[in-house]
Amino acid sequence: ITVKSSLTLAASAKGRVGTFTGKVSPAVVGRTVTIYYIKGGKAVAAGSAKVAKGGTYTYSRTFAAPGQKVSFFAQSAADSLNASGRSLTRQITFGR
Repeated sequence: ITVKSSLTLAASAKGRVGTFTGKVSPAVVGRTVTIYYIKGGKAVAAGSAKVAKGGTYTYSRTFAAPGQKVSFFAQSAADSLNASGRSLTRQITFGR
């Protein structure tokens, strides 16, 4: 039996730097969470973060999207005990 993962995602932008934080449950330290953005209706991986103690993760990156509104979501991969999970989609606008 596998347990479906639950993910939260908070996203913010300061200039062109996007910062993504959240929590995964059940918490498995070292598990990978991938941050995706939507481009042309398709999901594109922006990068990934490792889950820390307490199930939290953080990822930051500079994007070439000044003045643009971009949608993001986080997803965890399945493992031997947990099914994959996906966060709600969050939208942020990058500064110039």
